[in-house]
Amino acid sequence: MTTLTIQIDDQEKDSLKKVLRKMNVEILNETNLIPNKITQKTIEQARKGKGLGKVITDIDEFMDSI
Repeated sequence: MTTLTIQIDDQEKDSLKKVLRKMNVEILNETNLIPNKITQKTIEQARKGKGLGKVITDIDEFMDSI
């Protein structure tokens, strides 16, 4: 499965949604996004410190370190 983010004019939104629904495409919004299984596993491993040498406790500190 592939997740795409599409930005279109508001005027075209309803038309595109109709076409996508006819194709059985699931339309997600920001409030119901769930990471896929690989991402979930990676997040859990990072929280446990696997492969990093230490547990991530501060995201800003972690991002600065990479």
